[in-house]
Amino acid sequence: TGLMLVNYYVYKGDAWELEDRKVSYSDHNRHVWEIEEEMSVTVYGYVSFSIDPDYVLGDDIVNAMDDLQIDSIKRALLEEDEV
Repeated sequence: TGLMLVNYYVYKGDAWELEDRKVSYSDHNRHVWEIEEEMSVTVYGYVSFSIDPDYVLGDDIVNAMDDLQIDSIKRALLEEDEV
């Protein structure tokens, strides 16, 4: 889970739905706004990484992680959609 900068498109006739949100927008075409918004997103999936051989149990493992790769993303969920 973390804050992410998300880009999406909204039909100009539906732009009133964005009035209470902190978004920036630009004109994509005559019918659609391109929206940019920072929001909390939880991503479910798998990552792989290797651990530095000098890692000592009890130390902060984040500093020992190396070669982090995203193996797969199962789904992404916006904080506002979580149940």
